[in-house]
Amino acid sequence: MRDEFSKIKYYINFAETCLKRANREWAYYKNGHPYNQANDNANHYLKSQKAYSATKDLLQKAAALLKETPNKELEEKVKSMSLCCNKHK
Repeated sequence: MRDEFSKIKYYINFAETCLKRANREWAYYKNGHPYNQANDNANHYLKSQKAYSATKDLLQKAAALLKETPNKELEEKVKSMSLCCNKHK
């Protein structure tokens, strides 16, 4: 039981990191990077989409484990983060 919660928390924390990276790259894509020498908006877009995809995968793994050991607080966190991922596609 303890190991399952540790895995769930690991997936969620790692997903948060990926989501922050994705949001940062999305902002660079939309607004431009402050130190941008060349126009590489496509590169920022691809990086953001890869990070959103990684976030989704991690959240799906966490959701699968949460079905076995439900936790209301963690389920809400997974739902809110997955809504953020779907916003920028």
